[in-house]
Amino acid sequence: MDFNPGNGTLKSTSVEAALAEAMQLLELAEEASATPNEINFTDVSHNNASKVLNLTCNMPFELTTDVDGGSKINAVNYVSFPFVGGGDLKATTLPTAVLELAQKVQIKERSSTANRNLINLTYVTDTGVCSIIAAFDAVRSVSATGSIDTVAKPYLT
Repeated sequence: MDFNPGNGTLKSTSVEAALAEAMQLLELAEEASATPNEINFTDVSHNNASKVLNLTCNMPFELTTDVDGGSKINAVNYVSFPFVGGGDLKATTLPTAVLELAQKVQIKERSSTANRNLINLTYVTDTGVCSIIAAFDAVRSVSATGSIDTVAKPYLT
């Protein structure tokens, strides 16, 4: 277990799977919003043939300056979702959890000797949009109740 979800909303125990889980919840929260045709920033899809989980999000963020003069990026909470953080996650809203987890994956990638680049984060300060694009290997299974589960396969240790 490289990610401790604590007793919060997320249940995944790898940072890659936690990001995929949070992004799927964000996509569902967008679809359930009062204006689903206007709020469609997130897409989670799975390619059965290549066994790849594709994650895309173009979420709004705010850029502020902290007390030391450094820049701070905060995801805008644009969905109504009862999110509870905990464990290794400091976020208190679903959009901030997605951003925090994407940053954790990218930091782990950069420090890994595996030399894989499966996630890309881009911040455009002129528009206030953060772009997250990831393509993780995935494992699919069918549960005892018949639901189909897709989980991002951990690649960072």
